[in-house]
Amino acid sequence: MPNHLRSLQLLPLLAPALAFAQDAAPTGSSADSEPNPSVAQVEPADNSANTLSATATYVYLTGDYGLATDTDVFAGILALEHDAARWRVRGDVSVLTIDGPSTVGTGGATAGARPSTDRTTGLGDTNLEATWKFMEPEAARQIDLTGRVKLPTADESRGLGTGEFDYYVQVDVSQRINTLVVFGNLGWQFLGDSARYQLDDGPYATVGLAGPLGDALTAGAGLNWRSDTGGGADDALDSFVFVSRDLDEQWRAVLIGIVGFTDASPDLGAGLSLAYTF
Repeated sequence: MPNHLRSLQLLPLLAPALAFAQDAAPTGSSADSEPNPSVAQVEPADNSANTLSATATYVYLTGDYGLATDTDVFAGILALEHDAARWRVRGDVSVLTIDGPSTVGTGGATAGARPSTDRTTGLGDTNLEATWKFMEPEAARQIDLTGRVKLPTADESRGLGTGEFDYYVQVDVSQRINTLVVFGNLGWQFLGDSARYQLDDGPYATVGLAGPLGDALTAGAGLNWRSDTGGGADDALDSFVFVSRDLDEQWRAVLIGIVGFTDASPDLGAGLSLAYTF
């Protein structure tokens, strides 16, 4: 894979696991029977009323991306989300620390060797998205349509982003089957080009499975795939696992682990997310 097309994609690694883990809520059996974790159901969160939530996520990723030296990434991401029965809007900002030769972006696919391999800290890209939900919240099958734009707030000259706008459109589908939920998405990324980064548009997809481990605990796993960004670069392919726990009626914690399989993915990654619903 050419040096100018090494890619490290941060937000797409996390989004499927975080989105499902934050939206799904394990529930016990009915009120006229004793709680039984073995029959707990994973159901969508109650979105019958408007809710506002804030999520703080800390992520660590490491990998060589086909280069001779590893790149370590530390990212803190703060997101605000307004969720209603049939729509949702969300925005996030981030602060990145990158140590190594590969460029990173929180908005999606980026590519290229950084201008410097020195350890760099700064503002990451900003993401804004809106989702329309085709199904009622209580339906066993959920179908959503989401559009997202990456605002290039990261400093391209320091290798914190591409310095260009990116756009994403995706369809998310989940199906509840007894105690399990099968989920996935299919999308298309429209990537901005700059003098430094010449990127190709292309598809991406996720598939996964989740289920309850108890009255307040949900676990899941899945695969992310993203097409190459051009010039003979590898497709990105990585797996993720997550465990989500409701700490109380307002707080939820999510642990995420990531393993990559190509030079366009990190070798390993881990994240911790805390969400608060107002």
